[in-house]
Amino acid sequence: MAVDVTAALQELHCVRETENGSEPYIWPVLLWVDDTTIHNPGDEMLGVRGPVLGDARVVLKQSMKAGESAPIPFPLGAPGARLEGSMFTYVLLVVALFDQDETPQSAMWAGCKAFSSELRTAIAQRFLRLKAAVDQGDDTELQRLIDEIKAQVRAAAESATWDALTGWQKTRYLLGTLNLDDYVGAAFYAGKPAPAQLDLVLKSDNESEEYRITGSMEARPVAIDLCQAQADAVKAAQAAVNGIEGQITAAKARYQDASPAEKSTIKAQLERLNQDLDVAMVALDEALRALQSCRDRWAELAEIRSSSSVGGVGVLNL
Repeated sequence: MAVDVTAALQELHCVRETENGSEPYIWPVLLWVDDTTIHNPGDEMLGVRGPVLGDARVVLKQSMKAGESAPIPFPLGAPGARLEGSMFTYVLLVVALFDQDETPQSAMWAGCKAFSSELRTAIAQRFLRLKAAVDQGDDTELQRLIDEIKAQVRAAAESATWDALTGWQKTRYLLGTLNLDDYVGAAFYAGKPAPAQLDLVLKSDNESEEYRITGSMEARPVAIDLCQAQADAVKAAQAAVNGIEGQITAAKARYQDASPAEKSTIKAQLERLNQDLDVAMVALDEALRALQSCRDRWAELAEIRSSSSVGGVGVLNL
């Protein structure tokens, strides 16, 4: 049976911060394993859905101070996926938090794409050990694996952000005249696709900054999908994104051992692939919004039908 899973992130709460007002934004990434992905090779054993370009740096509150809260808007705060089958299904949610400063938009987006891609790789490499640690309640092993993943993913995202800066921007950073966005921390959730409350804690390494995200993990069995066409469009758009990301990963691997002449060709290929990925991510965002609009429309009609019911007979007024 298929299950629709959504990480419904509701509010960001600032517990403490040290800058007398921050501009926080988040990168929520939902990953999953189901009967259709588990047999795929390498990273493709995991489905992944991360922020699209338009949502990658949505500041949740300007000059946010300790004790304040801010709502997390849709679709940023509602990454979701349909998990197929019931033999082997698992869902993971990772949310990273940043404080906006002056990172150029193109460099921020390069870091965001690398974050989602490397996160998929890092978790795929450790998935069975992660699942075992969660299932056995081994908090020590789980934390060790999470720390490894955080370090690997953070390094990849920071490297991609740096590589996307122009020479002049790098010079300004080294001179102290360009203040890049600050990484605060990340939080993890892992479990079976079932309803659960979320209370995610995000702390800086020295614990001087601390935030919490509250919400819920929602899981609903799918009977008849009245928005199947839109759901299929989302699945196709996600497959296109995954395919391009796979090509980027392969090209980067070839680049490491390539000759100077080959590196020039691969670099041009990577530039084209990144442009293609931007287009594919926009298409995915549009597909997701169309799906949500369809779901909202049917939910509204169902509510009208329920409120218009008379004597046990449903009356639907359109």
